[in-house]
Amino acid sequence: MSRVVPDGFELVKLDNGFGDHFGPVYRKEVNSRYVFAFRVSPHQLNIAGMCHGGAIATFADIQIAAIKPFTDLAGKHLPTRNLNMDYIAPVPAEAWVEMEVDFVRITRGSVYMHSQITANGKVAARSSATYHIP
Repeated sequence: MSRVVPDGFELVKLDNGFGDHFGPVYRKEVNSRYVFAFRVSPHQLNIAGMCHGGAIATFADIQIAAIKPFTDLAGKHLPTRNLNMDYIAPVPAEAWVEMEVDFVRITRGSVYMHSQITANGKVAARSSATYHIP
């Protein structure tokens, strides 16, 4: 499988903490939000040689960054209040994984979102998340 990054994606600088251990992560802007992506690397594999579910959940947890730059939430840390995952299909080594995010609702104290995660163009997982607005 190719290690090539598809056209339109740019490297994302992560937070110099846990996120740096996960990456690299890429993004492209589509309709005033970001689509995020990564190529499954050896450090993200489980014992079966597939992408670890924890790696997919870590990827899903960055979905809040898909809308922050396009709202008044930019620059604010929004801690995860809740993250639910449905794993639909295994994600093989070196797969190109993308996440499309749907913004559901924002209240005074929370942001609600959903995401769909695909691997090589096929649905692999979905998530719903709630983020706290301090």
